[in-house]
Amino acid sequence: MTANRQASTRKTSRAYQNGARSNSPKAQQQPLAKPNDWQRSYEHYRNLAVHAAGADRVTSEQHWQHAEHFRRLINESATRPS
Repeated sequence: MTANRQASTRKTSRAYQNGARSNSPKAQQQPLAKPNDWQRSYEHYRNLAVHAAGADRVTSEQHWQHAEHFRRLINESATRPS
């Protein structure tokens, strides 16, 4: 490995350790904490899955898995005492 590449690798490693790489849009989003948000996300992914079913089976399955995740959150929150 060349000296420049080693220095670059060290800088990248430090950047990840210091959290400098957490500025992606997903990292800045607020977590979904309310069942209403979960319901909206469930419906969103369910609709995407239904519309993608004919075109791309893999993408459709991915959307169904996301929808199922939010459905579990909704069901879990319904069984918890307030």
